[in-house]
Amino acid sequence: MKKRTLSLILAALLVLFQFAFTACDNGGGPGDGTESAAGNDGGTDKTPETEGEPEMNEFGLSKEYFEDYKRDDNAMYYGKMGFGGTKASYDKLTLRVNGQNAYVNEFDESDELPEGLYETYGGALGDWKVADDTVKEGNKKLTYSGSDASILTVGNAEWGRSSLRVSFAIEEGGKAELYFCVRDDKNFYRVTVPADGSGVTLAEVKDGKETTISTVPAKEPTGEWIPFVADIGPKLITVYVGGVEMFNISDANKPHVYSGLMGIAQWNTEFYVDNIKVEDSATGKVYYEQDFEDGTFLDTCIFGERNGASWTVASASDWELVKLDDGNTVLHFKNSGVYGAVALFDPKLPEDCKSVKVTYQGYKIAGSEGYAFVWDWQQDSVDANGDGADYYAYNLGGWTGKSGFQTITGGTKVNSEGTLEVGLQNEVWQTVEVYLTENAAFGCFEGKIYETLWYTA
Repeated sequence: MKKRTLSLILAALLVLFQFAFTACDNGGGPGDGTESAAGNDGGTDKTPETEGEPEMNEFGLSKEYFEDYKRDDNAMYYGKMGFGGTKASYDKLTLRVNGQNAYVNEFDESDELPEGLYETYGGALGDWKVADDTVKEGNKKLTYSGSDASILTVGNAEWGRSSLRVSFAIEEGGKAELYFCVRDDKNFYRVTVPADGSGVTLAEVKDGKETTISTVPAKEPTGEWIPFVADIGPKLITVYVGGVEMFNISDANKPHVYSGLMGIAQWNTEFYVDNIKVEDSATGKVYYEQDFEDGTFLDTCIFGERNGASWTVASASDWELVKLDDGNTVLHFKNSGVYGAVALFDPKLPEDCKSVKVTYQGYKIAGSEGYAFVWDWQQDSVDANGDGADYYAYNLGGWTGKSGFQTITGGTKVNSEGTLEVGLQNEVWQTVEVYLTENAAFGCFEGKIYETLWYTA
């Protein structure tokens, strides 16, 4: 009886050990290379593992992700990936499908690209070469030497849950073009990053007709490697350039029309503000300008405080116009111990306004945060003391020097705190830019985009 009992115990332990080793061999988690950096490439809907080794094609790649790939019939967005442009280079390419790495190429192995795996629309495949990197010593990069326009594509036109991850570098006078959801030469999405700083543009080409979806006021540096990510889900595409979320394509996006008052706000901070300008970001038409030189601003603004959900209409006692030593007149908020003071003004936006750029200079004197910007604050909510008002804010300097958008609905605030410090300094004039587009708001500080707020239904 004892011998039999011991045998049963040993057998049970053997099963447990086998299970534990199997779990360790098949386990995945943070840092194992299977997760999505941006989170939208279908990492939660991975293809189940099959028994045995996967069947490979002539390029040593899994047929499951290439020749044999079956697209989800419900996927709205799908297609191959690609590159183009002029005076642009590419490196560290990773293609992911269903949350798994399907193809990786750092362009260090061979100078030639295999025909059949890579295809071009325009130009010749042989003109896409791997060359020595002029940006990073000892590195290799992919370049195009042909004279005709060319799109280099790779992948499967049926890829649905997928992701393009690549680094690009542009030279002066050049532009990088990154393609995804490429079904053929007449149907694709393209992100264009020019070296001239005119903005990063997302366009859709459908049946050969091109439509610009959005242009983000970002200037990417030349001569540096910049990361790019396009995460494609069944009903959502998210695009990151230089680590910043710049584009979001989804049926849930809600076109936004801008109206109401705008304002400068604060939180426990004394500061100066100067040169407020509100203009149409597409046409440059100026809706509102204020340099405080005529001395009328205090007579036309509405001043108040909002701490939490309670709004109080207040006097201008903490606000004043002061002339600095250089003769310039600026707006001064002089009480760093106040929380949530705001000066509201009417920018006189047209009824169908969908494109706005707001610029102003701020100078922090003392305190814990900075000089925030608010918009879409309705006049009737001010008249009713503002309780339960809906509006938006771009908060600068909060959360220990970071920035973030705040959405206030019915007096309840939802924060989208950023992860990077913006570099807000004391006693230095610094520039704030807020771009308000049809689908999103972009918060910029000292020429760099830090935050994106998407309007959703």
